[in-house]
Order: sequence, then structure tokens, then C-alpha cells
Amino acid sequence: MKSHRRHDLQTNVLADWLGKKIAWLQSNATWLLGGTLVLVAIMALLAIRENRVASAAADGWGRFEKATGAGFNAIRTDEPLALNNAIHELEDVARTHEGSPLAAYARLTHGDLSLMDGQRKYLSNKSAANESFQNATQQYRAVAGNVSRPELENRALYSLGKSLEWQMKLEQAKEAYSKVTGTFAVEAQSRVRDLERKGTHAFYEQITQYKPPEKPKADAARYPGIDFNLQEDSPPGEAEEKAFEDAIDGDGLEDAAGAASSGGVAADLPAGDKKKSDSKEGDDAGPIKKESKPAGEDTPAANPSTPKP
Repeated sequence: MKSHRRHDLQTNVLADWLGKKIAWLQSNATWLLGGTLVLVAIMALLAIRENRVASAAADGWGRFEKATGAGFNAIRTDEPLALNNAIHELEDVARTHEGSPLAAYARLTHGDLSLMDGQRKYLSNKSAANESFQNATQQYRAVAGNVSRPELENRALYSLGKSLEWQMKLEQAKEAYSKVTGTFAVEAQSRVRDLERKGTHAFYEQITQYKPPEKPKADAARYPGIDFNLQEDSPPGEAEEKAFEDAIDGDGLEDAAGAASSGGVAADLPAGDKKKSDSKEGDDAGPIKKESKPAGEDTPAANPSTPKP
């Protein structure tokens, strides 16, 4: 009898509790339904946004790859207009995807194209070449100071050192190289050692004093109204250009500087442009020996792969 009475009491308590909950749900049904709908809407919007972000990233990588291919092809075929278009496209990709790895890769590639363009112009137009080197430096600095991935930062620092070398800013180049770790550390440390040798400074001093030979002036009397005083943009003669290319081994200024620093000798520039090296060991040394350059350096193939995040 007592157990039956206890069961009835428990049943009544449960019934009262359920009754109260049902009454509360009935009185708040509108609010509950509205909250559920809001939650479902928020989840739907987040899904749509995620799909749009993924689509935009895919579109950005597609634009990046297309602009990269067009830029390196323009360098290879010497098409300034196509190169300029590719660089503008990379700039837009970097702005659109600011803060992402894609933006960093776009700026690194922009820097590489500018660096190669400056190297191509160096023999004929130093002022235009230096402008390209400064542009490359700006892109590399932007990546080195604003990226969280170590591999991208080290890549930017190493390339920054190269662009500074081409501008003859050797102390700044050493500072950039000294910060490199990881994959590029060995090459960066090698560049620091070369830049600390006297022969390297003597070599770069020659390079800064090299001037392309003037192009013979045309007879102004035969072409009235035309200004023939455009020597800065005039290409060097074939013999002088070949001599200078031989001096830098046809591969890059950095390798020629390394050879000069190890041998302590002056580069074999055209007659009238030679300058005796300040290093003691260069007095009896023979001509610079050509050093083999790592395969693919300063070419599109040398750039690290650009894996998508």
C-alpha cells in the first residue's frame, strides 16, 4: 500500500513538471520558432560565404598562374608591354587577396620579374635597370615583413639580398642574407662570405664605373628637327657587350662577383673601362675562372614551387 502511494506521488510530480514545461513551450513557441529559423539562416549564410571564399581563392590562383606564365614568357621574348601587363595583374591579385599566402606568392613573383627585367636592361640602360631593381626590392621587403610562413620569409630575404647586390648596396645585402634560415641558408651564408672579401668590393667598383659605349651620332643636318642626343638608351656595341657579358660569365652579377672575390682580380671589361683591383692577392693572379652556376638560378625554374594552401 505504501509503495503504491509512493508511485502515485511520483507520477503526480512528473505530471506537474511536464505540464509546466508544456505550458512554457506553448507560451514561448513564437520565440523558439524564430530563434530556430535565425540559427538555420546563419548556418546557411556561413556555408554560402565559405563557398564564395573558396571560389575566389581558386580564381585568384588561376589568375596568378596565368600572369606568372605570361610574365616569364615576356622576359624570355623581350616584350616590355606584355611584361608590364603581367606585373599589373600580379599587383591586383596581391591587393585582392591581401594577407593570404597567395598575395605573398604574387609579390615574390612580381619581384622576380622586376629583378630579371633589370638584369636584362643593365648593359644598355642603367637608370631603367635600377628602377626595376628598386621595384623588386620593394616587393621582397613587403613579403619579408608581413608573412607568417618561414619558407616565404626566407625566400623573400634571400631574393632581397640579390636585388640589393645589383644596386651595389652591399652592406644592406649582407644584412638581408644574414637573416636567412632554412632552405636558402647555405647560399645566403656563401654570399655573405663573398661580400666580406676585398675582391668583391673591387669587382663591384668596376661594375659601377662601367659605361656602355656611345653610339655614333647621325648627321643632324640630314634629319632636321630630330634630337640624336639619346645615348643613355643606346645599346652597346657588339664587341663591348660581349666583353662585359664575359666579365659576368653570362649568368649573373653575383657569380662573377664571387669569382672575383675568390681570385681577387679585376674583371675583364672592355678597353678603357678596366680598373686595377685593390686586393693584394690580385696582383699576380690570372684571369677569372668561370664558376658553374647552380642550375636554373635567375630563371623561372629556379623559383620555388607555389603550392596552393
